[in-house]
Amino acid sequence: MKKTRLVILWVTMVASVLINAQISARETFDIRSPANVRLNYEPFSGLPSFHTFHVKLVKPTRGSNNSDRDLTGRYSIRIRPSDLGAFDAKGAKNLLPISLRSIGVRELRRIDNEYYQELLVGTLNEDNMELEYEVSIPESLFAAPGVYTLPLDIDLVDSNTKQTIGKTRTTKLRVRVRPKLQTNIAGTRAASFEDGATFAVVDFGQLETGESEKVFIQVRGNQMARLKISSDNRGRMVHQSIPNLSVNYAVKINGRRSELRSPLTIAKSVAQDLQGSSYPMEIIVGDVSQSFAGNYHDVITISVTPQ
Repeated sequence: MKKTRLVILWVTMVASVLINAQISARETFDIRSPANVRLNYEPFSGLPSFHTFHVKLVKPTRGSNNSDRDLTGRYSIRIRPSDLGAFDAKGAKNLLPISLRSIGVRELRRIDNEYYQELLVGTLNEDNMELEYEVSIPESLFAAPGVYTLPLDIDLVDSNTKQTIGKTRTTKLRVRVRPKLQTNIAGTRAASFEDGATFAVVDFGQLETGESEKVFIQVRGNQMARLKISSDNRGRMVHQSIPNLSVNYAVKINGRRSELRSPLTIAKSVAQDLQGSSYPMEIIVGDVSQSFAGNYHDVITISVTPQ
C-alpha cells in the first residue's frame, strides 16, 4: 500500500511542475497596442490612405517570477483579423482592403490573411521592444460614406508551431469615409472633376433663333445628389454694352424644359462607382430676329448638393 501511495504522489508532483512551466511561458511578455487606430479615406482623391501605430513588448518587472526567464527559440509577432476572415474593413455597404507593412529592418510577411514578423535573435531578452507598423488603403476605390471597422488580434507566437505565448491584444482599425460629391461640365471649356467651384464657357458664335448647344453635367460621388440650376439674368442673355437689350433662352434637362425665371431643382441618383453619372442639358436660343448686333451673355450656376 505504501508503494502505491508513493507512485500516486510522484505523478501528482510531475503534473504540478508541468502546469507551472506552462503558466511561466505564457506570462513572460506583455503586448501593448492601441485600442483604436483611426484613419480617413477619400475615395475620389486618387491617393492612398496611410496611418502608423506602435506595438510594444514589455518584459515583467524585476523581482517577479518571470523577470529573469529568457525565451529561447524562434518567435514572431502575428497580426490577423479577430474573426479570422479577410483583411478587409467592413462598412454598411461595401469593404475596403487593408494592407500592413513594418517600418524598420524587420520584415513583415503576409501568409493568407495573417501577417508575421519574426523577431531577431536575442531581442526577446531585452526589457522591452517597440515595433512600428503602417496600415494603408489603396487609391481609387469607391466607398460609401460611413465608418468601416476591422478588429485585429496581435500576439506573440512560436514561429514553428504558431502557438500563442502570452495574452492576445485586440486593436480596432476604424476608417472614416466622408460624403463626397464632385462635378465637371463636359462639352465646354472646363476642367476635370472638382471638389468646389468650376467654370465652363458655352460659345454660340453667331446667334440664330432656335439653335442649341448641349453640355453634360457630370457628377460623381458616394451619395444622392440634388442639382439646382439658376440664371443670373433669369433666362436672358444680356447685351454687354446695352444692358436693357436681351435674348431669351431655355434649358432642357431630364425631360424638363425651363426658361429659368426661377431656379430649376432636380434630384438624381449618382452611379455608385468612380465614373459617376452624366446628365445632358440642352441650352436653346430664343427669338433673335429683332435683336441688335453685339455680344450677349448670362451666367448659369449649377449647384450640386447632397440629397
